[in-house]
Amino acid sequence: MVVLKNGCFFLFLIWMISGSTPVLAQPLSNVKQKYIATNSDSVTFDSLSVVPGSLAVYFRDGSKVPDSLYKYKEPNPVIAFSKTRQLPDSILLVYRTFPLLLNKPFRNRDRSVIEKNYAGMYNPFSYGEAAGEQGFFKLEGLQRNGNISRG
Repeated sequence: MVVLKNGCFFLFLIWMISGSTPVLAQPLSNVKQKYIATNSDSVTFDSLSVVPGSLAVYFRDGSKVPDSLYKYKEPNPVIAFSKTRQLPDSILLVYRTFPLLLNKPFRNRDRSVIEKNYAGMYNPFSYGEAAGEQGFFKLEGLQRNGNISRG
């Protein structure tokens, strides 16, 4: 019985020591470094929005690329290279990102379905009375005189 208690204590001690180190499932920083090829005129280098003022562009030797060799409009993750000077085959981008794409359109439904369409398409979100209908209920054969709450 004493061996079992000591064994359980030993297992508990190992579990506590191994559990004290944090398990990092996601990176703690939003700083990204990426090498991109310069053989095309523009490159989309990320799927998230870039934090304004955080993009730094470097040559492979570590020197900073002059701003006249590329164009970048915040927060889009697209960089365009000028064709006036020859760039090396790849450059290093260091930047920070937001957790989402800020200029992506967000909507629940397509606007063309909600707005009135004059092209003759059926719109399930609009109500209009058809010509010739009388009232809300279609009661052609019934007499509608008197109080309808009681019989």
